[in-house]
Amino acid sequence: MQLLQLKRHSNPDWHHFVAWLFTTLGIFPAQVSGITQAHSGSGRTFIRIHPRGNLQWEWEISSGSAREAMQRLQRPLTTPSSSSRILLPLMDLEMCRQLYGHIYRNLRAGRFFLRKWPWPFAKPLAVSLTHDVDLTRKFGLKSTLGQLIRGRPRAAFGRLREMVHRNNPYWVYPELLAFYEDQGLTATFFFLGRAWEGFSYRYNIHRKPFRQLIRRIEQHGHEVGLHSSLHAFKHPRRIRREKNRLEQVTRHSLTGVRQHYLRLEFPRAWSLFHQAGLRYDSSVGCNRGLGFPTGSSFPYLPAQCGVEVPEILVEIPFAVMDYPWKHLGDIDRAWEHFQNLAYNIRNSQGHLCLLWHPSNLAETDFRPLWERFFLWMATQNAFVTTLDQMATWWVSRHRVLLKTLQIENDRISLLLETPAEIQGLTLEIFSEEALSLEHSVGSLMPIDGKRYFLILPQLRPGQTPVRLSRKTQK
Repeated sequence: MQLLQLKRHSNPDWHHFVAWLFTTLGIFPAQVSGITQAHSGSGRTFIRIHPRGNLQWEWEISSGSAREAMQRLQRPLTTPSSSSRILLPLMDLEMCRQLYGHIYRNLRAGRFFLRKWPWPFAKPLAVSLTHDVDLTRKFGLKSTLGQLIRGRPRAAFGRLREMVHRNNPYWVYPELLAFYEDQGLTATFFFLGRAWEGFSYRYNIHRKPFRQLIRRIEQHGHEVGLHSSLHAFKHPRRIRREKNRLEQVTRHSLTGVRQHYLRLEFPRAWSLFHQAGLRYDSSVGCNRGLGFPTGSSFPYLPAQCGVEVPEILVEIPFAVMDYPWKHLGDIDRAWEHFQNLAYNIRNSQGHLCLLWHPSNLAETDFRPLWERFFLWMATQNAFVTTLDQMATWWVSRHRVLLKTLQIENDRISLLLETPAEIQGLTLEIFSEEALSLEHSVGSLMPIDGKRYFLILPQLRPGQTPVRLSRKTQK
């Protein structure tokens, strides 16, 4: 997508910020005539977005805020320096506040505005369920020897007895897959492609139980991704080798990755993942709290933030990891923190990605949070999908263009263009006048007196005309 240009002497971070802003909020560049610098009377510098044909709005954004946002998106920290253990999507909340504030102020002047809603079929938020497959046995040889060294022979022999009799409470996958099938949900499972991490043995994906497990996971419609090993970032060749090992089991190419222990550095990690043939990462998040170190819950394209990787590479932040969530206090306190985070994600129309280690389903102090999460989720009417499908959706939505927008008397004519098929694209439309759809390209849903959702069930590759009629409301 060709973005409008700022003046040559402006900071490149401002260009990147506008690219991120347009993609995240679904703003069509065709509605904007220009983007320039501006200065307030107090000497502050702004980015000013100018409307085209009096159809949009004039929006001023602090250049300092734009620069700070780009720094967080380019170099996210998995252990943020902030003392807060709950990092809300503050950037999303502020951008939504400004967006709706500008639109409704300008609608009083009779203007018309539309944008791409973040999620298909007008869903209010998105949820992704992900699992990092780290521990598949509760007790191994290392922990058993550790009990002997600590002078606890009874505990050591108890663990040895469970190993011999193959009593393994961490093998929760039959229960987990049955639960997802009953709920009609799909998830993403990240598997390690390396059996040994230092002196710790994890599991061997080429052993029969794991080959059968991975096959069953995919047969149930779930996704398998790469959980790159602990030191893979320091030894980049391992990423491709581990991916190849896992692909020998899946017998198809993998698209996604999450780094074990989140031990990596951005933006270099994106280049390494791209070189390994991966098209999305989901390693941006907090390992000592909940929320978003970037200030945003939405997927984003690192290329738009000035990182030298192809535009198809997507970063999908996660919101909640089970370990830090449990450590926020007792169950009720931890749940209050989650509700606060989830409320703000929904208010900013964002994405909540859960990272849950399957082994913790066997731990009684984790289980209540898991059960409460799905009770909450059942009330949300969310767009739920795997991370691979999420990455596909985000890129496809980004590539839908508004080629023309014409308003003649009481008719509004749009011409949309998309390079690939996309299902459920939703346009959020604002107008002082009542609207109706002239043909059956989709369905028009009134939300309030000035706001509509136009849901387009299927857009095929090429151009799609949309015609609306409007009349003055009494």
